[in-house]
Formats: sequence, structure tokens, C-alpha cells
Amino acid sequence: MEKIQSFRQTLGGSYNFPYYDFTWCTVGLEASEIARDYLKITRNLSDETIGKFKLGYDPLKGNITIPETKNGEIVNIAYRTTDETQKIKYTKEKGCENWIFNEGALEIAKKKQGILIVSNQFDAMSAYQAGFENVVSVPV
Repeated sequence: MEKIQSFRQTLGGSYNFPYYDFTWCTVGLEASEIARDYLKITRNLSDETIGKFKLGYDPLKGNITIPETKNGEIVNIAYRTTDETQKIKYTKEKGCENWIFNEGALEIAKKKQGILIVSNQFDAMSAYQAGFENVVSVPV
């Protein structure tokens, strides 16, 4: 199977790469009781799952940070607000590549001869935590 690439790359275009200091986001997550409660209580994610997907918290935006990787490189950052009164719950960096979430599941799916596709990153993380390692979410 050939290497999967984006439509824009097929046409010869390029994307911006997000600049982000994820150390800062990890510290932000450790310092924010609201963010930790959102992930652990509201979303029922374990510390292992939070660490595997390198979730963080941007205190300036008040958002959970969800790095999206392609071939091991961060190509976009998704943000999920912890404020349930906000009309828009998810945003992403502009000009960066939209890619599937949990790309590593593609190799597992080949071995298992099946893949579970869900609608967002938190659904993918919940399914992963429940034992479905061959789960991806589609770009928003």
C-alpha cells in the first residue's frame, strides 16, 4: 500500500505547521482542576489515555489541546472548550493540515482486518480506552 497523503499534497500544495510548546500545555493541564475534571470526570479518561494522546490545556484560551499527528509529526492542534455554555465547542489551527486522529490505528487495523471510524477525538479516545486500538476519528 502506498503512503497515504492529503489531497492538497497530491496537488502540490502545502500546509502551515502549528507552533506549540506542549510542555506548557502539560503544565497547564496539571495546574487546572477544571481541565483535569473535564477529562477525568466528564469524559471519563484515564491518566494513561490522557498521556497516550498527549492532551494538554491552554489556560489562555480555556481549552483542552489535542495534538494531531501524521507520520509522527504534529500537523494540527484541535481545541475543545471546557465551557459548556460556548456555542462552538471545537476549533483547530487555521491553515494546518486536517488529518485523521489516532493515525497509528491504521497499522493495527491492517492486522485486525477492520477499523472503527468515529466522529471526533473524544469518541476515539473513549473507544481506545475501552480496548479498540483500531479506532480513528475523521477530521472535522
